[in-house]
Amino acid sequence: TWDTWDLWDTWDTWDTWDTWDLWDLWDTWDLWDTFPIVPIVPIVSIVTRVPRVPRRYIHYENSRIQDSNIPFIQYILRDIQGNCLTPTESSETAMSPLSQIERRDRQMAYIADESVIAEVRICHERLHRLNSLGRADIAELLAATKALLGSSPGDAIICPPFHCDYGSHTYVGKCFFANYNCTILDVAKVVIGDNVMLAPNVAIYTAGHPIHPAARNSGYEYGKEVTIGDNVWVGGNTVICPGVHIGSNVVIGAGSVVTRDLPDWCVAAGNPCRVLRPITDGDRRKLFHDEEIDGEAWDDIVQRGFGN
Repeated sequence: TWDTWDLWDTWDTWDTWDTWDLWDLWDTWDLWDTFPIVPIVPIVSIVTRVPRVPRRYIHYENSRIQDSNIPFIQYILRDIQGNCLTPTESSETAMSPLSQIERRDRQMAYIADESVIAEVRICHERLHRLNSLGRADIAELLAATKALLGSSPGDAIICPPFHCDYGSHTYVGKCFFANYNCTILDVAKVVIGDNVMLAPNVAIYTAGHPIHPAARNSGYEYGKEVTIGDNVWVGGNTVICPGVHIGSNVVIGAGSVVTRDLPDWCVAAGNPCRVLRPITDGDRRKLFHDEEIDGEAWDDIVQRGFGN
């Protein structure tokens, strides 16, 4: 074993001190009371030869050794047997399987079992209330929207009909507006910033299924988080796919299919959606194509503090 492992490349003596706090060991094994003189060299020699936990075990929530009840030797045995803890698993996870809700919330493959469907039913009851309201029922729409979403400052408006899986997984900032027939499949979190406007028929999908039919037919699916920054206008019939992150101050053209992240301050469109150009100060008074906002309206904009 020593011939095939280069100990100096695999184990870092100083990292060992980071993983094991020897001063804590004195509390349980007081060497000073047992041995009046402790030779320094033998201790260092022993420490440098004891395998430390690989970094993938200790990078999450400080040290897994400190938080775990699993003996250190089991980590080594797991490594040798190829049955290691993954970076997103805790020691408790290794000992007991995750529920389907836990798997879903960790953006892992999951099955929509009865516990998952129970959460969907709660959402549908709230959706029924929202979708029974008229567009002009502003006060009722505000209250129904706030009750449906995971978080809302209270001024978010959704024009019915609206469709979502959970509602509680969608978080919006101030002055959010979604026009008619918006769909948000919020299996994973959908986090939307301030002053975001969604045109009619916008669809935000976090849900997906395995590529291969053998895995897909098993019933497993997944959700990948979508985020949208501040001051974003999404054109009608746009589809935003799982795992996409859209920056702030972005305009997305109608009919786009957004499959990749978009940066701040840009106009983007197409299928697949791509950046067409940056948004600059030259666009400050633009209204439609090359048409500018008229003087009267612009004066009102400036007086109300929006022209700067």
